[in-house]
Amino acid sequence: MTTQINLKFQDDFFELAKSYADSKGYMSIQELVRDALREKIFDDLEIRDEYKKVLQSKEANTFLSEEESEKFHEEMRKKAGM
Repeated sequence: MTTQINLKFQDDFFELAKSYADSKGYMSIQELVRDALREKIFDDLEIRDEYKKVLQSKEANTFLSEEESEKFHEEMRKKAGM
């Protein structure tokens, strides 16, 4: 499911955003806004130590089981308030 929102920008801010998006290779301002929101939402999350150990281990390059993967994603959703 997706939800559409509408944003209003002052013309000069819009032009700055458009110029930035173009210079950084974003396909659109919408992509830039989504990326900026992801950065704000997920960069401040604290990851539990057991997940850090998994991510830092040599096994991190292998897939988790479907059950482990869903558990991990559910935890991340909870931390993000989703």
